[in-house]
Amino acid sequence: MQKLGAHSGTNDPEVDNKLLQVEQVNGHFIEMHDAVAEYIVAMQRLQAAQLKVSTVYETIVPIYTSDEDAKDINEEWSVRTKKLHDWYKEVMEPAQIETIIRPLGSKLQQIPSLKNKISVRQSKILDYDAYRSRMNAETAKNPDSENGLKLQTKLDRARESMNVATQDVMQGCQEIEEDNGGTILKVFSSFVACQAMMSERQAEEFKPLLEGLPNSADTMCRLCNDARTKDQDKMWGWGADATLHEGVGGADGVKKTTRESNVLNS
Repeated sequence: MQKLGAHSGTNDPEVDNKLLQVEQVNGHFIEMHDAVAEYIVAMQRLQAAQLKVSTVYETIVPIYTSDEDAKDINEEWSVRTKKLHDWYKEVMEPAQIETIIRPLGSKLQQIPSLKNKISVRQSKILDYDAYRSRMNAETAKNPDSENGLKLQTKLDRARESMNVATQDVMQGCQEIEEDNGGTILKVFSSFVACQAMMSERQAEEFKPLLEGLPNSADTMCRLCNDARTKDQDKMWGWGADATLHEGVGGADGVKKTTRESNVLNS
């Protein structure tokens, strides 16, 4: 039936608009799914890199220091790094997959079924349009012909099949769109929870070691000062590329930025 002569196609704006909406939803879920999958791979690589660094330091640090406390901390750091690595593999990664990847994947798995329904509907539309074209041609030649009555029966059946297929497509769209907001909010919340727990667990493992590493004070102070300076820049509306402003203050008639004032006062 689909190879019959040229004919004008049947269009349904409501269905077309709904399919466009579902296509957009599908694109959003693919984007979220792929972004989280990429994040998980990056975290796996980070954990492996941390484990490698701890293995290297555990071997080399004792060669260059006689400080027994530092050696003990180095060994403990290596143990804790391995512990964190195992925790990530056994706890965090499965949680990310179960609470983020799986819900997004479940939504995406609905798309192939909808595509099948769309293909069936398209086939029914082509059949209907073909019968309609033949019916119009027959009616134009002989409105009361017996062949015209037969074509009308086939056309009615084709219309009914097309309507059923359209209902299947609309139902499929509705199932995909059902509770999308709830799903997105749930996976977003899960991602933030995983981030927070990962940061908390890292601090729990490594922060106690800083007390025995006095050389870490310089780095900690720098990090704290940098963070405070950036907060002050945001408060005053100055960015990282803050420049000198002409105005009052200073022997050279130049008003200093917050960052410069911090440097001068340190």
